[in-house]
Amino acid sequence: GDMFLLSVDTIAADSAFDPWVYVNGPDSCFTATADDSFDCTFPPTDYQCPSVAYEAGAAGTHQVVVQSYGSCTGESAAYELNAALGVVAGG
Repeated sequence: GDMFLLSVDTIAADSAFDPWVYVNGPDSCFTATADDSFDCTFPPTDYQCPSVAYEAGAAGTHQVVVQSYGSCTGESAAYELNAALGVVAGG
């Protein structure tokens, strides 16, 4: 039942992309997903970076996956994944 916040941000202009993030719970099912939540530090050619707060309802391993919807500025993509535990949702 821990609450946490995940966010993905771009880290360089030459590797910016349109990221989205999702979390799989211990049962391999989506427990959270996010896209286009805040302005990226280094904006891709379009869109925004994702952020999501959610409660991990089940104990066990949760898998965080970052993917690109495209809109890349280079041949590879680089990002920073931030995770904070104990976040209060709906604040």
